[in-house]
Amino acid sequence: QYIYSNRLNLGQVRSEENAFWSLAPHDISIFQYITDSYPESIMANGSTFLQEGIYDSTITQLKYTNGIEGHIFVSWLHPFKEHRLVVIGSESMITFEDSIEGKPLKLYSKKFDFNKGTPEKIDGPVELIEYDQQMSLTEELRYFINHLNMKKPIISNGQHALEVTKILVEASNQLQEASN
Repeated sequence: QYIYSNRLNLGQVRSEENAFWSLAPHDISIFQYITDSYPESIMANGSTFLQEGIYDSTITQLKYTNGIEGHIFVSWLHPFKEHRLVVIGSESMITFEDSIEGKPLKLYSKKFDFNKGTPEKIDGPVELIEYDQQMSLTEELRYFINHLNMKKPIISNGQHALEVTKILVEASNQLQEASN
């Protein structure tokens, strides 16, 4: 139903790219993988504080044809590090927190049922999901290397990269138009 990510930190400020291009591609890629579709609507806004014309913070809203919505909040002007992904479904919710020790992946048995037309909260248990904690970039490179033998990549390919780039460009155009 809804996906959101926060990629925030008081981190490396760049002068050749904004926070959106620096931080959001990772999350856009994840959204594309989860939804298996291209957004029908992209709305971006942001703020520039440190350097004129270079966004330090952006919020991008995405709406997909299958009814899924989401937002990506990125900033390198934030007092603490937070790399969080939240996926809210109709039956449960899942979170991944890359910025805290142990990088927990949790399944929340939480949802709303309707009782005579009124939403009623169902608050079930939280389950910690164990997973093989490999370095993402190492695994990405391993996957790429394993497909150099002409074996067609399934998880991420040229079309996927093109879609991520198109989303980055469309959102950036909106940011640019807003600053003019």
